[in-house]
Amino acid sequence: MAVGAEDPTYPDPKEHCEICRWRAHCDKRRRDDDHLSLVAGIAKSHINELGRHGIDTTTKLAALPLPFPWKPDRGSVQTYERVREQARIQIRGRNEGRTVHETLPVSPGFGLICLPAPSAGDIFFDLEGDPFAGDGGLEFLFGYIFQGENRMSQRP
Repeated sequence: MAVGAEDPTYPDPKEHCEICRWRAHCDKRRRDDDHLSLVAGIAKSHINELGRHGIDTTTKLAALPLPFPWKPDRGSVQTYERVREQARIQIRGRNEGRTVHETLPVSPGFGLICLPAPSAGDIFFDLEGDPFAGDGGLEFLFGYIFQGENRMSQRP
């Protein structure tokens, strides 16, 4: 049985959690239960599908062998492999007591590799917002950098 499956009051994450006074209590319950909602990028439909196969904790998901012993009813196998790998990395980080990351292999035609090669005259623009900076907050910080013919120029 999936954690919380028979409990209609189980604290599944909701949009309201950000402002709820019970947020810390519910978060502790999910962490104590090692709930699948703790896996970055997992969706409720993934949690439901995994629960039907007896995978009801992040630890169980991380240990699930690849390739999967079953085909998902909804969604692609690759999506479930991605959340499984995310769970594996998170459990490894939890066990080692540190943040763990792994770089993805470079895939032609995917991600940043699709960007054109830099050239003279390119402008790199950065926009940052911090509503909590100082007493009144800093709404936006703009910056740019470009490479001209002979030098780099920037403006914070």
